[in-house]
Amino acid sequence: MIKQEFREKSMNRFQRRRAKKLKLVHQGYLLLALLWTQWKERNLIMLSLVWGNHAIPVYWELIGKKGNSSFGKQKKVIAPVLRLLRPDPVVLLGDREFQSVKLAKWLNNWGIDFALRQKKGTCLSDDDQVYMALKNLGIKPGMLRFYQDINYTKKTSVIQL
Repeated sequence: MIKQEFREKSMNRFQRRRAKKLKLVHQGYLLLALLWTQWKERNLIMLSLVWGNHAIPVYWELIGKKGNSSFGKQKKVIAPVLRLLRPDPVVLLGDREFQSVKLAKWLNNWGIDFALRQKKGTCLSDDDQVYMALKNLGIKPGMLRFYQDINYTKKTSVIQL
């Protein structure tokens, strides 16, 4: 399915209409959604391929404990999928569960573009002195902001992304 999406092809009208509705490639990228969920009494970490308004589970693993997943478990789920999709451009989207600086640096080392949702209490600084929580920056739900050359949290700085 992915190979067909990137291959030059001629399509009939029905195929063109269907391709508009169910896009696998979004602005030249495959979108991967990294999710953590609780299913009954089980915690699950899952990586899905976004296809139109749908998500196709590609890889998942049960977390053997309550609470958040570890960085090691996150890498264990993400790495096989990145190897599988290696030649194609990928953007990874992660929920607030996956806001760690370690994960951001690891994805950057893989050459993967990513967007990791942040909690409103996350602190940012652009000058190493004054840290401000995201909730104090006037950002409302649905708004997007792009920051570069920032320090993330008071303990760890983020490389220029």
